[in-house]
Amino acid sequence: MSNAGPGAGFEYPAVEVSWLKRDVLLFATSIGCTVDELQFLYELHPKFAVFPTYPILLPFKTTSPEVIDFYASQSQTPIPGIPKMDARRVLDGQRAMTFLKPLPPTSAGKKFEIRAKVLGVYDKGKAGTVVETQQDLVDAGTGEVYTRAVGSGFYVGQGNWGGPKGPATVNFPPPDRAPDAVLEHQTTPESAHLYRLNGDYNPLHATPEPGQKMGFGGAIMHGLSSWNFTARDILKEFGGSQPENLREFQARFASPVKPGDKLVTKAWRVGGGKDGFEEVSCGGQDGKRSKAIIMMLASKQEKLQNKYSTGLSADTAVEVLNPFGARPHSSTDQIPTSKEAVPVDVADPSVSTMDLGRSKFPRREAVHSKPSIFFLQIFSDKAFMLMLNVAKTFPLMISDQPRGSSDLMLSIGPRVCTPASVPLIPAPINISILKSIRFNSLTTYLLLTMINGYLSNGGDGALAVPISAAKKLRSMLEAGDDIIFCPGVYDGFSARIALSVGFDAIYMTGAGTSASRLGHADLGIANLNDMSQNAEMIANLDPTVPLIADADTGYGGPIMVTRTVQQYSRNGVAALHIEDQVQTKRCGHLQGKQVVDVPIFISRIRAAYSARRAIGSDIVIIARTDSLQSHGYNEALLRLRAAQAAGADVAFLEGLTSKDECRQVVKDMAPFPVLLNMVEYGATPSISVSEAKEMGFKIIIFPFAGLAPAYGAIRTAYERLKNEGGTGPESKMTPKQLFEVSGLKDSLAIDAAAGGNAFVGGV
Repeated sequence: MSNAGPGAGFEYPAVEVSWLKRDVLLFATSIGCTVDELQFLYELHPKFAVFPTYPILLPFKTTSPEVIDFYASQSQTPIPGIPKMDARRVLDGQRAMTFLKPLPPTSAGKKFEIRAKVLGVYDKGKAGTVVETQQDLVDAGTGEVYTRAVGSGFYVGQGNWGGPKGPATVNFPPPDRAPDAVLEHQTTPESAHLYRLNGDYNPLHATPEPGQKMGFGGAIMHGLSSWNFTARDILKEFGGSQPENLREFQARFASPVKPGDKLVTKAWRVGGGKDGFEEVSCGGQDGKRSKAIIMMLASKQEKLQNKYSTGLSADTAVEVLNPFGARPHSSTDQIPTSKEAVPVDVADPSVSTMDLGRSKFPRREAVHSKPSIFFLQIFSDKAFMLMLNVAKTFPLMISDQPRGSSDLMLSIGPRVCTPASVPLIPAPINISILKSIRFNSLTTYLLLTMINGYLSNGGDGALAVPISAAKKLRSMLEAGDDIIFCPGVYDGFSARIALSVGFDAIYMTGAGTSASRLGHADLGIANLNDMSQNAEMIANLDPTVPLIADADTGYGGPIMVTRTVQQYSRNGVAALHIEDQVQTKRCGHLQGKQVVDVPIFISRIRAAYSARRAIGSDIVIIARTDSLQSHGYNEALLRLRAAQAAGADVAFLEGLTSKDECRQVVKDMAPFPVLLNMVEYGATPSISVSEAKEMGFKIIIFPFAGLAPAYGAIRTAYERLKNEGGTGPESKMTPKQLFEVSGLKDSLAIDAAAGGNAFVGGV
């Protein structure tokens, strides 16, 4: 609309406004933000932010924390040349807001003002009058403008005073095809009562009488509540719920929404645009009757750009950045090569099937085809050499590829091609011969599952490879009500024993590593290299069994935490836990522990999360707090929730002192997974695996399960030697039996499979 005509350019007196953190938290809750948008709902979230559209309410709230008389507050300075309007009969017409500067979580320490002026006043005849205004949220001290809102109020039945009609309304009709996105927001009979607590106390939205007098049949939703619901839905769908991605939002309200109605927003991408923008036109309805248009544009960013426009039950325009590209997608999405859809079934849950035309992912169907060339990652030099040796016997084509030194291109099946696509017809694969060869566990997974997958899928080239230990652990965490229980291991021999017993996962204890590797108490003496090297050795004894490893404090600030995650991940560790003790830490079951402030702890977790994402790892990040001893339960719970928001995958409250406390932390963190540290004769009462499962823990570790018995047995044997002159081991274990526990047979198999003859005569 233009700014010509009577009243245009008139400036209202500046109005001071203020807000607290509780105000912005209430606002985010009232517009439907959920726990996956925790940055708007939790003041200690590391990225805590004000939802961008919050300033739209400040002209109603001003500086008052109390309920106000809405009608009295709406009495305003008369506009020169315009008849006086009755604020009891006004509705929102449309609002557009531009976001120029992020709003601080609280106005404390600054003076903010709403500076408003009239852009135009338009006489719509018997229907009423439209007053269009511009409202800027300004830092009175610096003059900086944070937001600019252009809106119109529709004064019902207050027209025919001879003013200009105003320009025609611009519409954005949607294209004649199915929408690219459909967003729904269900209101409740109480939605308006919650929203009004933000400061807009118009009785029209609280009690039926005003709405009945205006012809609406009862109470209706705030126009700006629908406006804000839609802004939130759009930002979540297209902007990843990141407040900086919302640049501009506009909506016109074509018909009222009643409490309990469902708002439906439909969005279409239509291309076109200029200056890096792509136009998307939208249309929508409120689920019952209303029809409207909405338009959203997404702006450019250095790396990822996309533009959308969406619709709901109002004419709306929005500018938002979509960080996900053209659509949210997975890096493992496959390009179909035929129209025949065939579900893929792999019997062994520890392997995933993949090729150029077929993929196995949860809750998805793959597309079937018969390609000949696949990529296979080889996890070690030994496995690479063994693969080359097998290729001499079996019809496998292997060649180097530019994808990396640890990658190969493998071609198998009835239509085998070289990299240059030269056909090669191989002899049939004799699976019984392959099974007769003895391999170490890694190679068995690489070869036998690959060939079995190939045969079980009809010889069409399906390739099966083992998933990483980290990914396997993530699958275990998602597996219903099962609990993961791990014995504590501290060196290669204890790990070998645990693996031979058949545990599904194992835990590397920091106290045990410090004692066995360094001969010192757990007082923060072991450094990153000590722990990382021990973890690497243990994790690679059997890469198919996930290893959870102690990572202490991360060994420094964010830079060192990043190095820790990188090293642990590349060493094959499936999960690591990082705690909030000071650098001169001590065992979690000793007295006198000191912890860092919350922001430092969260910076460690955030650095771990960022490092994991940067290297494309699945390593599980476990956030441990030792604050219970010195700061109490509530502080400890706060830290765990903040760590969850910062990117942790599992919570770990160290030093729980009662079973009731154990149950409480699981309840308070639900459904987030929680780990229990069961140190015998430590601060925590004795709890069995079955009891921990009943309490709801997802992981339970027993760090002293091997360390304490080993101490007892070794000391007894040494005392016998000292006092009696002999050992007389009760187990009567021979050297060969000990070596068999330590992987003797696997080592002999590697030598034999590679063509070696050093151990042909046995050992």
